Amino acid sequence: MSIWRASWSLEARRRKGATILAILMVSVSGSTEAALALERQEPSEEEEQRDRNAQFFADAAKRAFDAGHFAEAAATYSRVLRFKPGDARVYFNRGNAYRKEGDIARALQDYNDALVRDPALLVALINRAAIYVNSGQFDDALSDYSRAIAIKPEDANAYVRRGIVYMRLNQVVKGVEDFSAALERDPSSASALSERGYAYLKLGQTGQALTDFQRVLLVQPSNQRAIEGIAKIRWSIFPFRSSQ
Repeated sequence: MSIWRASWSLEARRRKGATILAILMVSVSGSTEAALALERQEPSEEEEQRDRNAQFFADAAKRAFDAGHFAEAAATYSRVLRFKPGDARVYFNRGNAYRKEGDIARALQDYNDALVRDPALLVALINRAAIYVNSGQFDDALSDYSRAIAIKPEDANAYVRRGIVYMRLNQVVKGVEDFSAALERDPSSASALSERGYAYLKLGQTGQALTDFQRVLLVQPSNQRAIEGIAKIRWSIFPFRSSQ
C-alpha cells in the first residue's frame, strides 16, 4: 500500500493587497497530487511569523520521515499543529508517521481528525480504509473507498481496493464490476487485471481468467500473482496423477 505524505510549500505572493498561500500535497514519489490556493487579506506580522514557524517544523518533520525516524516525525508534526491546529494535512502527515511506527490507533485517530477538518481529503480516506481492512472492518472500508470514488471517480486504484474488499466479503460479482471499472480508467492496471482474473476463477470462468492473467504478463512478465493464476488454470485442466 502506498503511503502518502502531504508536505507544505508555503509561498507568499503579494497581489493587489492579498496574500496567496499555496499548499502542495505531494506523494512519496514526488508527483503533485493536489494544489490548493487560499486567498486572504494581508497577514499581520504575527500571522507571518506563525507561518514561518509552521514551515520550519514541517520541513524538519519531513526530513525525519524521509530518514525513517517516524517517532521524531510524529513529534515534530505535533509542533506544527501548535501553529496550524486546523490544517487537515498536518494530521494526515502525523497519521502516516504513526502508521509507519506501528501505532495504528493513533494513526487512525489522526486520519479521523484530518477528515473532520477536510471530509474530501482523498488520501486520508484511502489510508483509513486500509486500516479498516487490516482490522476486519470491511463495511467501514467499503464506505471510505466509496467516498473516495465519489470524490475522484477517475481514480482506478480506489476501484481496485474496493473490489478487493468485496472479494473478502465473497461478493464476487461486485468485485468483478469494480475491477472492470478500474480497467476502464486504466486498461494496463496489473493489479486490476490480476484481481479480476482471480474473481473470474471463483466464478468458474477460466477463459476470461486466463485472458486477464496473460494481459498482466504482457506488462509485467514476472508478476507472480498472474503466474500462479495461470498455474491454477493449467492444474485444473491437466491435474497431476501419480503413477499406480
